[in-house]
Amino acid sequence: MLVRGIRGAITVNNNTKEEIIKFTKELLITLQKENDFKIEDIVSVFFSVTPDLNAAFPARAARELGWKQVPLFDMQEIGVPGSLPRCIRILIQINCSKNQTEIKHCYLRGARILRKDLVKEISNQKEGEFK
Repeated sequence: MLVRGIRGAITVNNNTKEEIIKFTKELLITLQKENDFKIEDIVSVFFSVTPDLNAAFPARAARELGWKQVPLFDMQEIGVPGSLPRCIRILIQINCSKNQTEIKHCYLRGARILRKDLVKEISNQKEGEFK
């Protein structure tokens, strides 16, 4: 069994607890759906936020989704001038047998500009469909 990393990012409109949790859930659900893993496959998850986001810990979204036993870690990104604002980034490490080319990284909303080479249409989901 291999450990693989799955990357993703999403932007929020406002620095509010509700938006940080809601959009983090959207990204986590999308990453899980696109990569077809179970909670018990997760080794750990790292969340980072840009310095302008401090209203909530994104890891709370994972707990609310039932990821109760998964090691989670929140951190703040380096405040590089000119970098994308109001951005939440995620790195999920999973146990799997997939090769790296089979991993689907997801960049949603404003974060699509971060990795244009990896942005594809997400399986039957268009931006803004998440409720």
